[in-house]
Parts: sequence; C-alpha cells; structure tokens
Amino acid sequence: MKLGTGKIYIMLMIIFEILTQYFLQKGVKRSFSFNNVNMMIGILLGLFINVFYFLVLKSGYSLAIANTLIDGGGAIGIILLGYIIFKQVLSKKQLLGVIITMIGVLILGLSE
Repeated sequence: MKLGTGKIYIMLMIIFEILTQYFLQKGVKRSFSFNNVNMMIGILLGLFINVFYFLVLKSGYSLAIANTLIDGGGAIGIILLGYIIFKQVLSKKQLLGVIITMIGVLILGLSE
C-alpha cells in the first residue's frame, strides 16, 4: 500500500480526532470555562480536524471514501482509547460492530 499525501492527512486527522476526544473526556470532569485546560486543548485540536479534512479532499479523495475512512478510523481509535485509558467496556455486540468497522476501513483503505 503506497503511503500518499492523502493517506498521511487521513492518519493525521484520525490522530487529532483521538487526541481531541481524549482531552475533551478529561475536561468533562470540570466546568465549562477557559480555565479548563483539557477542554481548551481538545477544542483547539478539534479545529485542525477541518483543515486536514480539506487537505484530504484536495489530495483527490472522494467525499464518501474520505469521510468513511476518517470516521471509521477515528471510531476505532476512540474505542481503543476509551477501553485502554478510561477503562470503558464494550458489549459483545459492540465488539462485533468494531470488528466489522475495522474490516470495512481496511477494504476501503486498500481500494484507494
């Protein structure tokens, strides 16, 4: 699989999505204010997601494929983050959904 510019942007976008969710999850324990450092970091990281999304589309990915890869990859990363860092548990049905999502993202990623 060739690692082109679009795939690099997709990976960066997924990483920023995971980091955004991490900091927002940590920040949710405090009140909504500019003094909530985790919340502010999460919001600022989230701003970059749209920049990377624009760059993914600019690199030639179709809207449907780009969005599916980003959403699927981000969901998998966030689920792993929730399980590993925040000790959130998945049911068997949810785990099956994650496996199906992983297969779908893999198939789409290999087709581009």
